Amino acid sequence: MTFSPDQSQTILLLDAEPKALRDQLAEGGVQVVVAHNCTEAIAFLNTTPIDLLLIGEIGNEDRQERERLRLHLATKKQSKQGCFPLLALVASEEEAHLETALTLGADDYLLRPPSTLSLSSRIGWLIRLRGRLYSKTTQLQGEAALQAEFKNIKSALLQTSFYDLSLLGNPLEEILKLALSIILSAPLLPKNPSGAIFLADRDETKLRLGCQLGISEKIESSCGEVLRGSCLCGQALIEKKVRFYSHVDDNHTLSYPGMAPHGHYIVPLLHEGGRVLGVLNIYLETGRSPSRELELFLSDIALILAMTISRKYFEKRLIASEVRFSSIANTSNDGIISINQENRITFANRRANQIFQYKEGELLGESIEKLIPKKYHLRHKAGLKKAATSQQLTLAGKIVELSGIRKNGEAFPMEISHSMWVSEGEPSFAAFIRDVTERKQTEEKMRLQSASMNSAANSIMISDIQGTIQWVNPAFEALTGYCLDEVVGKKVDILNSDYHPPDFFSSMWKTLQKGEIWQGQLRNRKKDGSLFWEEATITPILDQENTIQHFLSITEDVTNQKEIDETLWKAKVALEASHDQLAKVNELLLEERKIIENVVLKIQHSPLFDPTDLRILEKPMEKNSGDLICAAKKSNGARRVLLGDFAGHGLTAAIAGPLISEIFYAIGMDMPIEEMFRTLNVRLLQALNEDMYMTCGCLELNAQRDQVTLFNAGMVNILILRDGKIIHREPSRFVPRGLMDVPDQKKAPLPIQPGDRIILCTDGFEEATDPNGKMLGEERFCQLLETLIAQNRPLESLIQELEQFRQGGKQEDDMTLVELTC
Repeated sequence: MTFSPDQSQTILLLDAEPKALRDQLAEGGVQVVVAHNCTEAIAFLNTTPIDLLLIGEIGNEDRQERERLRLHLATKKQSKQGCFPLLALVASEEEAHLETALTLGADDYLLRPPSTLSLSSRIGWLIRLRGRLYSKTTQLQGEAALQAEFKNIKSALLQTSFYDLSLLGNPLEEILKLALSIILSAPLLPKNPSGAIFLADRDETKLRLGCQLGISEKIESSCGEVLRGSCLCGQALIEKKVRFYSHVDDNHTLSYPGMAPHGHYIVPLLHEGGRVLGVLNIYLETGRSPSRELELFLSDIALILAMTISRKYFEKRLIASEVRFSSIANTSNDGIISINQENRITFANRRANQIFQYKEGELLGESIEKLIPKKYHLRHKAGLKKAATSQQLTLAGKIVELSGIRKNGEAFPMEISHSMWVSEGEPSFAAFIRDVTERKQTEEKMRLQSASMNSAANSIMISDIQGTIQWVNPAFEALTGYCLDEVVGKKVDILNSDYHPPDFFSSMWKTLQKGEIWQGQLRNRKKDGSLFWEEATITPILDQENTIQHFLSITEDVTNQKEIDETLWKAKVALEASHDQLAKVNELLLEERKIIENVVLKIQHSPLFDPTDLRILEKPMEKNSGDLICAAKKSNGARRVLLGDFAGHGLTAAIAGPLISEIFYAIGMDMPIEEMFRTLNVRLLQALNEDMYMTCGCLELNAQRDQVTLFNAGMVNILILRDGKIIHREPSRFVPRGLMDVPDQKKAPLPIQPGDRIILCTDGFEEATDPNGKMLGEERFCQLLETLIAQNRPLESLIQELEQFRQGGKQEDDMTLVELTC
């Protein structure tokens, strides 16, 4: 596995049974920390920063712990402090399976169990995306991208340092320090930016250092207080406009020995009417040139900071004056409710009455418990009593999400923050309430849309109506070899392989220009010149006026599948030819055949065959079956089973059985299963005629009986059943043995549980036909198998059911089934 951009990330894996996923992640060389439940995950997140949270199977623990984890993750995302992406693994895309992932705020999900490639690709993409969103150094290019980044920072500043925090009781210095950290993430600033925010007194005679980030202790001590007109910041009290200084000059009156050369952006924070509330000072490397874009951005930022400072000053006066508090509170977009130490409501603004659906004045004198569910009453009373005694509010400055009760009894989600003050020795409390019902609905809709988008396919590309590429995801980069910067602004025909004729693309564009979805297969060219096939779905993206603005292309690499299909087609042709030749065998060889059959029957089955835990069902067409079963236990306790089906049936196919037995028992048991599987192919290529080969299924159950490795070379699906239901189908991923020399892919083991059943069978079952020539097929065979298990009928009942299905028809192939119980 490769996790871009490096392998130093820390991934927290939350999974009740983490072994399989932990082994997958460990292949990438990353640090994997395991939490078996929500409580362990919260404890770790409270102490250690991580780069990604991966949620697998959560156990049946208390719902309250899941809710604690959800609130913890929501707070992380809202504050954007230590924020990290969340990837969830789900059993299916049904709403019931997605509910937990969506509730926890997952950024993306994968179907369980994921392949190593898809897990690596999706984790790398999410970590790179997180780096782009929260990095202090931007990679954006061009004026439009720069302005977009500035806009994002201003939006974050409004959300974080103004709307959310100004009513929470936080000290102004803490709010400004958080705001400063957001400002210093702006592009065009130095790589390691530093700065400070000064606060002016009411007379604008001096400045006091409110907060700083990255400046030295000497500067902090010398600039703790700056008089009007003194130094560059003090001059801003007089000039009241943005100033740029490329280096320290005579105007820099506050200095100390050894001060390093540097420049400044000095930005006054002006309130309505021209009053200076403070000064923003950005430190620059010496000798740099001024930037008009950066200056305009800092001017906008100064307005936001001035609004924040002004509102914070206003809050202090608001608490001191009940009358002024009431008049202003009634214009707030948030509900505000005050209570006394007897738990009675003394004030409710208009918005609070609207939220809880009461008439103005109807709540005065009522108990606050009327507005909150009963389950919170005892905790609320205890907290109120503790605050009144200590005159300290535990929840001051914190946003809490809980349920409120409207007048009609309807419960709704709300966010609430608290403050406390003491007047004439009596404590009073205020709650600032926000109805988040609509936001929750919007978030849910956005989560569903995001999940649908991200799960469509591995490779995603967005282009404009002229076919110019606007964006691609990391999976596109991995597939084509082109990185994002190489393709943005280029035409989509950068991938054109000249394989398809012009009429092909003409038809595609006609479909898309009509606003219709196009689906099909494309043969494209990678950056290195190699060709590949992909299954593509291209969707026009329309605006509110139904005008096409962009095209969304979601594709999946199907090159290997195309090659396998072609190989299997050739194998089928060869198989049919082989059957024709066998039908022409001279009847004069019948007597010799019978003699040979008796010999083969004696040597076909090895004395090393170990049937432990196996149930075998065989129904050959002739005396000798073309199907072969090998089973043994390795010295390390692992169980290995092979079911082979040679081309043809009866004696001709059975003759090759002793060769496979020799490889399996005499040679293969000392080899890893992958090496034995390759050796079978090599030896059969050397020993068999061109028209003979063996399709086979092979498994190895480890000594601990908790993992199984499956190999399928041309057989029907290998099945894993749990509690009578099929939980896994292993399709053919390898070329039949003895057919052609191609490299095999490495197979990872699958997790298994005690009592699971693994079934290998030949295609004679699924290819059974009724009198009309209709085959039984895979799905009906699987349904029949589950029904027999549910009815607790013996395995031999399969043969009876197939006889009824054929209605007296002829058996066309050997039928062999092997079941291993874990």
